[in-house]
Amino acid sequence: IMPSLVGSEMCIRDRIADGTCQHGMRGGTLNTAALIGLSTACEEAKENFDHVVMETVRLKTKLEEGIVNGVRGAKILFGTLDRLPHVTALSFPGVHFELLAFHLKEQGVYGSFGGGRLQNLEPLLCSMRLAPYEAKCSLSFSLSYLTTEAEVDRAIGIIVDIAQKCQTLSQVIV
Repeated sequence: IMPSLVGSEMCIRDRIADGTCQHGMRGGTLNTAALIGLSTACEEAKENFDHVVMETVRLKTKLEEGIVNGVRGAKILFGTLDRLPHVTALSFPGVHFELLAFHLKEQGVYGSFGGGRLQNLEPLLCSMRLAPYEAKCSLSFSLSYLTTEAEVDRAIGIIVDIAQKCQTLSQVIV
C-alpha cells in the first residue's frame, strides 16, 4: 500500500509476473545480452543445420568405411537403419571393448562403451538382439560439428592399428 499525492492510500499490484524484484512489486530482470546471444546462436544453427548434418554424415561414413576396410571382420552396427548423423557403433570381432577403449585412450581417441549403471552399451546391444559375443566387442564413436577431416583420418589410422594389434594378441592368447 502506498500513500497517494492527495492523502489517501491506494494498492499497487504487480503488472509483470514473477515479482522477484523490488519487494514483489515487479518481475525479475532478465539477462538481455544473453537472450540476444542465444537468439543469434539459434538463428545461425538453423541456417547451417543442413550443411552441418551433411558434413558430419560424410565424415562419419568416412570413419566407418576406413575402419571396416582396415580391421578384419569389423562391422557397422545397424548400418541399414536410420541413425543419428554424428554417432556410430562398430563391432571389432575378437577384441573386448574395454581393451580397445583403453589403448585408444592412450592415443587420444575416445570410444564409448556407455556410462553409468543403466547406460552400458553391451546390455543395450544385447537387448536389441545382438549376439552377446558381438556386443562385448563393440564401441561407439561420436563426431561433433567441429570434427575435421584430418581428425577423422588420424582416428582411422589409430583405430585400425590398435584393433589389428588387439586381434593378433587375442588370437595368440586363445
